[in-house]
Amino acid sequence: MTTPHGSAPDGAWQFASGFGQGMTEDEALALATGGARGNLEQADEEWALVRGDLQALIDEQDQFKERLDLLEGVYGYCNTFMSANWLVAQDHLLALPFDTQLGPNVGAVPYEGGIRLQTRGLWRADTIVTCDKMTSSNFAAQVYITVLSVATGAVYSETRFDIVLTPSGSESAAFSKTFVVPTDDDYVVKARIQHNRTARLRVFGGTLRSALSVNKWSTNTSNNVDIPEPADGGELG
Repeated sequence: MTTPHGSAPDGAWQFASGFGQGMTEDEALALATGGARGNLEQADEEWALVRGDLQALIDEQDQFKERLDLLEGVYGYCNTFMSANWLVAQDHLLALPFDTQLGPNVGAVPYEGGIRLQTRGLWRADTIVTCDKMTSSNFAAQVYITVLSVATGAVYSETRFDIVLTPSGSESAAFSKTFVVPTDDDYVVKARIQHNRTARLRVFGGTLRSALSVNKWSTNTSNNVDIPEPADGGELG
């Protein structure tokens, strides 16, 4: 029953200027909102599901972020420098004390003036060694990147860099060595120096003029070749 004018009958719902009876409250609300209320409720339920999925994703991302060290674990690196200047005696092959770590490290640690490799694989070592200028004559020096056995101290692999010390100015040796170690935690990398100057040779420390670092390139240990003294190959050209 509808009444165009006057108050709404008992139990009737008014929509604009009309009245209606014979429907439930939910039906009346659906009619009044054009179904939008039901759509909003459905959207809210679906958004609740989305919120749950997003929270699960955020939780998983947080867990992944906390375990990034596992990804970094396939690599290795460590950087050091000498914290002091040193006077090196003549005609002695001596290890330089790279005693201070710079930055983070993974898979390698400072060890007795060098860097100990905690994992097997293909590694690269880099060093910077800077010597003071000479007062009058030229002299020769050799800088080595040496891989040593931790257990015995024996040389496992070594690369030599020859420099000439002159009165013209200080001399820096910066070079690298790539090598393979077959076992975990058995080797240490050191930078060593020898010279023929009649007096002691000043070698500079600090971050400006000294560095010893290692970086791991691969966990693979294939092609582990070391030939320090090759045979003559004949003439070229």
